[in-house]
Amino acid sequence: QVNMSLFDSLLKTPFAKSIEYLDLSSCENLNKATLSKIGQFLNLKTLILQKSKIKDADLSVFEKDFRSLNKLNLKGCSSLTLSAIEILDKRRPLLAVL
Repeated sequence: QVNMSLFDSLLKTPFAKSIEYLDLSSCENLNKATLSKIGQFLNLKTLILQKSKIKDADLSVFEKDFRSLNKLNLKGCSSLTLSAIEILDKRRPLLAVL
């Protein structure tokens, strides 16, 4: 489970600027709001969401947020459709979606 208050606390520290890698594999409560909060880590380069419960509609946050992100792992995200991943790939061609 993702603890939103933990992310809020981290974002207020200088440490937030140094976070480049985040692994949230198998998280069940990820949604647009949670991902938007994570997108505030401005230097995040790699985000692992493998086997999480992310849905197609949630992928839209990667179009505007996560500008420094260059690798996104979505392996085993059974709620995602191939067409949603293809749309993200077209809109963010430099983002490696696995």
